[in-house]
Amino acid sequence: MINAKEDHGLKPVGVLMKAERWALFMTLLEKEKKKASVRLRELVEEDIARLQGIPADPKATMGYEEVKSNHIRIVKESDQLRKQIQKQSVYDPLKNLAARLGLDFDTFGNLDEIVPKLLKEWPKQEIGSLVPLSEHVHQFITLVELVREKKEIEAKLTEIRISGSKPSVKPDVSDKQILPG
Repeated sequence: MINAKEDHGLKPVGVLMKAERWALFMTLLEKEKKKASVRLRELVEEDIARLQGIPADPKATMGYEEVKSNHIRIVKESDQLRKQIQKQSVYDPLKNLAARLGLDFDTFGNLDEIVPKLLKEWPKQEIGSLVPLSEHVHQFITLVELVREKKEIEAKLTEIRISGSKPSVKPDVSDKQILPG
């Protein structure tokens, strides 16, 4: 239940749907580590934008805490995936191949053009005794997609933090113990 003092303008509403569809929805959201209320708000915002003829930008409607949480999640996921790919000794060869194919590592703006080339060229690579598997290239593509999303979220965090529109929360004593200096 939403605390009336901290409702952020939110109002509880009900949704009627088949129980099995709701259970599936909750299971799928759990995998994404998202709350149903957050996802439903995103869907409503997207639909409002669509009905108004405005392109929807879900990141634009996210609040500061949600953007921050997404950033933390993506940092963890990308670090885990990078370590996994490095452990398989294919990170550098994949990164070098992506660079040779022209991937823009600053913005990843041309990733969609490079992905088909990566998928086509990776099996042809000779990497010592390693056999280039499709699993490797798909993991690398997922990593690059995560890094691109991380950069987008960092830009949003920068925008929020510079504008000063984030909620001001005063740290309590326990917060002071973990803060540097």
